Amino acid sequence: MRLPSLRETLNLLKNHGNPPNIIRHSIRVAQVALEILKKFDISNNLDRKLIITGALLHDITKMKSIKTGEDHAQTGATLIKKLGYNELAPLIKYHILLKEPIANPHITEVELVFYADKRVKHTEVVSLKERFLDVIKRYCKNQKPTPDMLKTYKQAIAIEKIIFANIDLTPRDLLKLNKKPIDIKEIKKWLED
Repeated sequence: MRLPSLRETLNLLKNHGNPPNIIRHSIRVAQVALEILKKFDISNNLDRKLIITGALLHDITKMKSIKTGEDHAQTGATLIKKLGYNELAPLIKYHILLKEPIANPHITEVELVFYADKRVKHTEVVSLKERFLDVIKRYCKNQKPTPDMLKTYKQAIAIEKIIFANIDLTPRDLLKLNKKPIDIKEIKKWLED
């Protein structure tokens, strides 16, 4: 599997016009994913480098989409494929809304990045409810969620139940990440192992 290095990943974010706030959001999403990964045992068979890189790149075309109105999940996945990182594309493409219903007792890399993003409002780790209320407030003119937003919320709740069913961590424990600096030191260590 071909993945960009951490330096290449950060350069991709910068070179595609992402300001510091979006980069900090992406780092925080990667920190959430990493915190969960630390509690999984080896039998989960999840590729941590794929997950962390996907978390960092999930919003790669966010700034472009703000200007054009395009779906940044789709444009991001297309860009990543053009760059030759085919395994990363689904993590980016489905970070907003999953394609398949959650039926598996073990989560996938795509689902973990999806979930981690749903726990980060700007750069703050929050509950799923708080994150979705913020999304509705910012993106819904009449303050009513769209059917896709409701579907996303239900998907996130289902994934949360699967993630925390068998690990020594609770969804509330993730809030402690707000006390950690938003930096890549620990992420770098995990990517290099």
